[in-house]
Amino acid sequence: MRRVMRKRYVPTSYNRTMQQKLQRLSQESLTMEGYYNEMEITLVRANIEENTEDTMTRFLSDQNPDIKDVVK
Repeated sequence: MRRVMRKRYVPTSYNRTMQQKLQRLSQESLTMEGYYNEMEITLVRANIEENTEDTMTRFLSDQNPDIKDVVK
């Protein structure tokens, strides 16, 4: 049902827009939790299903440089 509703009422450009948003997404002034939540929401909206390892790689690569150093 969800798939049918999405196909019928959501324009194809919406997925493209969400994928672009995901590519541009970075932590900037967000907290780590806020950034992670925004990333998860955008993944769902873009209808992207990826494994946990890919999600963590994406999450860690877009962190602020000072946080990235601590995590490494």
